[in-house]
Amino acid sequence: MSTEFDAIVVGGGFGGIYSTYKLRNMGYNVKSFEKGPQIGGVWYWNRYPGARVDSDVPIYQLWLKEIYKDWDFKERFPGWKELREYFAHVEKKINISRNYSFNTFVASCHFNTTTNKWTVTTTGEGAGTYVCKHLIICTGFASKNFIPDFNGLDKFEGIMHHTAEWPQDHDVDFTNKRVAVIGTGASGVQVIQEVGPTVKSLDVYQRTPNLAIPMRQRPVTHEEQEVRRPRYDEVFEATLHEPCAAGFEFGFDPRSALEVSDEEREATFERLWAAGGFNFWVSTFHDVWTDLEADKYQYAFWRKKVLARLTRPELVEKLAPSVAPCPYAAKRPCLEQRYYEVYNQPNVDIVDMKATPIVEFTKTGIKTEEGEREYDIIVLATGFDAVTGGLLQMDIRGASGQTLGEKWAPNGVSALLGVAVQDFPNMYFMYGPQGPTAFSNGPTCAQVQTDFIVDLIEHVDTSGLKYADPKAEAEQKWSDTCTALQEKTLVHGTKSWYNGGNVPGKKIGAYNYIGGIPQYCRELKAEKNGKYQSFKFA
Repeated sequence: MSTEFDAIVVGGGFGGIYSTYKLRNMGYNVKSFEKGPQIGGVWYWNRYPGARVDSDVPIYQLWLKEIYKDWDFKERFPGWKELREYFAHVEKKINISRNYSFNTFVASCHFNTTTNKWTVTTTGEGAGTYVCKHLIICTGFASKNFIPDFNGLDKFEGIMHHTAEWPQDHDVDFTNKRVAVIGTGASGVQVIQEVGPTVKSLDVYQRTPNLAIPMRQRPVTHEEQEVRRPRYDEVFEATLHEPCAAGFEFGFDPRSALEVSDEEREATFERLWAAGGFNFWVSTFHDVWTDLEADKYQYAFWRKKVLARLTRPELVEKLAPSVAPCPYAAKRPCLEQRYYEVYNQPNVDIVDMKATPIVEFTKTGIKTEEGEREYDIIVLATGFDAVTGGLLQMDIRGASGQTLGEKWAPNGVSALLGVAVQDFPNMYFMYGPQGPTAFSNGPTCAQVQTDFIVDLIEHVDTSGLKYADPKAEAEQKWSDTCTALQEKTLVHGTKSWYNGGNVPGKKIGAYNYIGGIPQYCRELKAEKNGKYQSFKFA
């Protein structure tokens, strides 16, 4: 069996599938690796209670007619089981698995300056050493989970799982159990609202309240999808242009929250709240993201809506504090369906981890400064080493022998156009650092970037070139652009996984491009039309 390929793709999610599909159709000899047993990426691993996507359909899917022409979603926001069915449909239609080795982890990728090719070493079922000219890494922004360094974590003798490492062979029964959930990010919110009604007791260990907004989940019928399906190409294309902002079918209101009347501002907030999904976040007044006074209006409206749903006064300041814990637009809100109603149950409590931090885990539970609480099940909803973690968990070494981590260590992350890094020739990635990533619909970001990457690969090969490598000055200019854009928003001054603030010791920086999908597409188009002048070629 040959171990040398034109291209190697790492990852089996949207980006990996689409990259493999495009290159294969162009005649490239492609080998792909996935650490799970099947395609789906994060939607193989995400099967914790309540796990579901937060982008509306039909936007959340591959833009390939042979796949969408006879696929119907069942809900506006599909859950993990439906997404597994979707990826099974993808496999049936394009047989992408024939290019993959599953249950295989890519341990290292080293660039050989003699051959100008990459040597890729893998472990697992597809263990071996492989060689390629082009390396495309599609690990996504949430492929390395993060667990704080809690004392005695291994002492607990009950059931304990991180949401990203949920058991695949059985469901965890929460019925009449004493449960602790640590973390109130997306997975924490989803678990809490799912298991809350069935547990004996539930303690939520919260560092910062989640400014969650209504999902407005509903079924979607075959008939309504059939009406739009003939125009799906137009629908998807429209999401790449204004007034759309992040690959969704909506975008920011060009008006200022400070300049409209009180009545108009209230009516706008009401309309977006009723629309559900990310409308309240991405279709709001544009200056909510940049002006603290405008942002305060949005928080006040949000708090009013949440207070109307809470019945236990002792939890109000923990869930919807009178003083905003951070600017409303500074962190990604989670979409909820019955999250706040769970806290109305008398058997649910919130442990403020700032006021009473966890001292240690014990055999039977968790000990804080106020004492020990016993549990049957502990859920670690503690998030991810986001955006860069998936890349840095592999030993990736460029032309100089420097690892990717070493390159980024002195000054922080930098990545030209969010797809390539200087000194790592012919290596590309998508849905990662300094792309639209966290501020975009995932499949949209991955496909837009893949189209650019594949065009660049074709340019290199048809021109008889050995490799493309970002110019150092061009990479720095793009990184500076990402920083400048972030500094114009309220995201800049708030620590979160957006900027590396959730992982101790991680350098704070601009990990995402926050300029929006339409502007990002223009940047990519300008680079292509300019004959890739930001790259040097050999």
